[in-house]
Amino acid sequence: MQENPNPIEKKDVEADTSEATPEPEEGAGKKAEKELEVEAEVETAKEAAEEVKEAAEETKGAAEEAEEREGEAEETKEGHASYTMKRTLTKSKSNKMIFGVCGGIGEYFGIDPTLIRLAFVLLAFLNGIGIVIYIILAVIMPSESAVEMGQE
Repeated sequence: MQENPNPIEKKDVEADTSEATPEPEEGAGKKAEKELEVEAEVETAKEAAEEVKEAAEETKGAAEEAEEREGEAEETKEGHASYTMKRTLTKSKSNKMIFGVCGGIGEYFGIDPTLIRLAFVLLAFLNGIGIVIYIILAVIMPSESAVEMGQE
C-alpha cells in the first residue's frame, strides 16, 4: 500500500471537514424548535383541558342547583295548600247585560262577550231557539258568588 506522500494535506482536509460541517448545530436548532412547538401544543392542550373541566364543574353546579330548587318546590307543595279558583262556567257579574250568561261564556272561553251576544241574537231571529237557550242557561248557570274557592 502506498502512504500518502503529503501528510499535511490529509490533516488539512480533516480539519476543514470538522469546521465546515454545521449539521449538528442545525439539527439541534430544529430539534429545539420542535420541542418549543410541542411545549406550546402541550400548554394549549392543558388550557383546553382546564376550560373543559371548568365547564363541567359549572354544569355540575347548575344541575345541583336545579335539584335543590326541585326539592324546595316539593317541600312547598307538601307544606302548604294553595287555593285557586277552579275554572267553571258561571254567570258574570262584571260583564252582564241581562243575566250575565253571555259575559260568563265569553270569560270562560276567552272570547269577547259581544260576539256571544250576537250569536244569541242571530239564533233568536233564525228560529227563536236563541231565546230558549239563553233562558235555560240563565237558570242553570251558577253565579260567580255561588262558586267557592276549592283546594288543589
